[in-house]
Parts: sequence; C-alpha cells; structure tokens
Amino acid sequence: MDEADVGAVKVGQDATFTVSAYPSRAFPARITRVGFGSTITDNVVTYLTYLDVDNADLSLRPGMTATATITATQRKDVLLVPNSALRFEPTTAAAAPAAGAKTGIVASLTPRMPGRGGARRSAAARPARPWRARSGCCATARRWRWR
Repeated sequence: MDEADVGAVKVGQDATFTVSAYPSRAFPARITRVGFGSTITDNVVTYLTYLDVDNADLSLRPGMTATATITATQRKDVLLVPNSALRFEPTTAAAAPAAGAKTGIVASLTPRMPGRGGARRSAAARPARPWRARSGCCATARRWRWR
C-alpha cells in the first residue's frame, strides 16, 4: 500500500482484489493487518497490508500478484456534484460589473439602495450561482438584492 493511502486504511475494512489468472473475477477480502515497517523501492514508500480471503475453491496460489482495491469510505444516498459546478462564474457581458461599481465578496453581500446598481433584469435572466448547503450537499441559490 502507498504511503499516501496508509492513513485511511484500518483493520476490518472491506477490499476486493484481482489476479492476472482471473482478470474478470473480483475476490472479496477484509484487511487483517497493516504493517508499521515501510519498504522503499525506487524512492516509493509502501506498507505491507494483509488481506483475509476465502479460497475454498483453491483458485488462488502462492506467489500470485494481486491488484487490490480498498474501500476507505463509503457514502449512500448522497448527491455527487462536479467540482467545476462549485467554481462556476458567469462569462456573459451582463455579469460584468458596471464601470465604477464596487466588486468583491463584501460588495456582493451588502444590500443596495433601490434604483441603483445597473439595469434591472428578470429573475430568469440572472445567473444562478451554486452554494454549498450546511448539510454537505450542493444547492443552487440566487443572490438577493433589495430593490
């Protein structure tokens, strides 16, 4: 196991692995031991990790090279949002600030006086910006201005 991943792996976690002799078969396994001593090969630090597997059909043999996939964390019923959606910035000319207008996060959060702040746009014409909700999922919200 790679040095970068050893902190996320604990005894008892589920894993699967494949061997070259059976490339389409995934063998279920469970981690029984993560070694403390490291091995350095070509400037790559690895840690020996032991997996427990049921080999009742004797298809696995000593010396076979395996490629393991260890499940470090697993979430169910969550919303998966691409990172690009969280960094969205409108590129239209309407989204550009007017000459002499204040820009920045504080200026965008402060309420504006009615009748100021540029041309009025309909709610459908305003770009939606993604915001992270407190529950950990992402929701789209509009910036509110006083008019």
